[in-house]
Amino acid sequence: MMYGFYIKELRITGTGMEDAAVVLEKGLNVINGPSNTGKSYIFKCIDYMFGADKLKEIEESKGYENIFLEIRDFEKDNPITLLRFLNKKSVFYALTDIDSFYSVENYKLKADHDPNGDDNISKFLLNLIGISENKFMLSNKSGHKKTLGFRAVANLSMISETKIISDTDTDSPIYNKIKTDETYCKSAFKFLLTTIDDVNCEEIEKAEIRKVRIESKIEYINNEINNLTDEHRVLEEQLKDATFEKIVDINEYTEEIIKIEKLIEDKRRDIIDKQNLQNKLNLQRNQLSLLLDKFKILDKQYKSDLERLSFLQTGDDCLNQIHINHCPICNSEINDDTFNEEFSLEIIDSSHQEEVKINLHLIELIETIESTTSEIKKIDLVNKEYELEINNGKKDVEELVLRELTPLRSVLTSYLEVINVQNKLKSLEERVSSKNGELIVLEEAIKQKQPKLNYKSTVPVELLKEFTTEIFNTLSEWGYEDLESVTFDEKLQDIMVNGQERKSNGKGFRAFFYAAFSVSLMDYLLSQNHPFTRVLLLDSPVTTLKENELRDGTNQDDMIDVSMQDSLFIALSKNSTNKQVIIMENKELPQQVEECNHIEFTKGKSIGRYGFFPSKNPINVDEII
Repeated sequence: MMYGFYIKELRITGTGMEDAAVVLEKGLNVINGPSNTGKSYIFKCIDYMFGADKLKEIEESKGYENIFLEIRDFEKDNPITLLRFLNKKSVFYALTDIDSFYSVENYKLKADHDPNGDDNISKFLLNLIGISENKFMLSNKSGHKKTLGFRAVANLSMISETKIISDTDTDSPIYNKIKTDETYCKSAFKFLLTTIDDVNCEEIEKAEIRKVRIESKIEYINNEINNLTDEHRVLEEQLKDATFEKIVDINEYTEEIIKIEKLIEDKRRDIIDKQNLQNKLNLQRNQLSLLLDKFKILDKQYKSDLERLSFLQTGDDCLNQIHINHCPICNSEINDDTFNEEFSLEIIDSSHQEEVKINLHLIELIETIESTTSEIKKIDLVNKEYELEINNGKKDVEELVLRELTPLRSVLTSYLEVINVQNKLKSLEERVSSKNGELIVLEEAIKQKQPKLNYKSTVPVELLKEFTTEIFNTLSEWGYEDLESVTFDEKLQDIMVNGQERKSNGKGFRAFFYAAFSVSLMDYLLSQNHPFTRVLLLDSPVTTLKENELRDGTNQDDMIDVSMQDSLFIALSKNSTNKQVIIMENKELPQQVEECNHIEFTKGKSIGRYGFFPSKNPINVDEII
């Protein structure tokens, strides 16, 4: 199956305005003509239809309201028409051509990328080029990920006039001019070349969060040590008050004491073990209780959000029932059809989607609350069992003393009191020692540098060699002389021709090499059956200087040799049967170009087509004659 589409027609309409349109074909399309005839505006309109945030208004576009873009799948030529209102978020589509758009059912798409649904232009276009599932790209050096959007594909296939000649440090063919998106753009480029995304990358904790977490643990442990120290101090006072001097010579009861001591020691160890287990369970229970309290607060918040959404929906229903029949100022009759319901529908649609998400979260939260409550109950049951066993152990000791050591009761009572305090002191000292050990580990951890992401996200060298070989062949076919090598610089994320950075060349060669990069990327990906768009837009790849700039003494090296310009067009006309290349240019096409959809703007009101927009003041040729 051949994925991908091509653009058939771009049409802009407005009430009382003559349509502005261009019809395009598969293969090479060249729109040429003087400056200010609408070539770059065509580029921006297509970019806008592919999900760009906004479209800047120009003088010629005033009065126009709607942009239609008819695309067709490459294999069966089935039409799909997209509609977007000027500078509005929503996009609509219908499975038909532009002329029949309002005769069939149309569907609404969101303009912003949303990985959780297919009802957005980004996912819609990704599906058309063969990417039907979410692909995860790295978005920063900590390993945070976000899903691939169609704008990342457009960044590599729609090259504007300003970007194609730019020479700033951040202007790579890979990047999109947003500094914080550089990691994401590199990841998207890697995915397109390898078809492997970054879903398996484990995100590392942010440095500030890691620091706060460790400091919180240190504070908590210090509080525990203080509490244990206070308890130790109290027990030491109790030990001082113990009646050591009243204990008689225990040697008189050696055999009995040895026997009883062994039994008591066994019971004591068992009791201490169970007390330690109780302490651990109580700590776990306290942590679960804190989580449960937070879950309950979140539960209230979700329910409050649901009430808010219900209020919005109820309020909208009430507002929709209000019909204004007459103007309160002039009392003239008002037609209800004049009210635009699009905003209301968007609010209701958004609130319903938000309500579904919150209900899903609420179900998960309720399950978590029930699970946590169940864990607490289990801990309480185990604690009760330990408490019962501890109490039984204490009773056994007491019964043993009363039954076996009646003659020694007064002696052993004092003895056991001392032993009990000593054992508690020992247990406390062990716990304090353990906590101090934890503090040492945490204090060392907070001094350590933030760990780096242990994940390699680069394109394999052999793939880069294959790709740069494709660029080498393209440049050779385009007539670039003395070509020795084309390599890809990982640091610059850009190509180097004959060992020289692309950006270090003059404007003409920067644009020429950029065009070769973009064409070769598309050819390479399509040859490998990798998912990618089949539409490539290049705005002014060979027109980089105006004639007046040359007269002012601009370096002639910035200009591309005419034979190379001609070779570029000739090669693209022959090699674009499996794709669509759209070029906006000021230059005239060479006569050797035969297979090309050529659209020429003359900027003349009496000769040919004026520009993308119809001339507002056409000249009557018959009157001139």
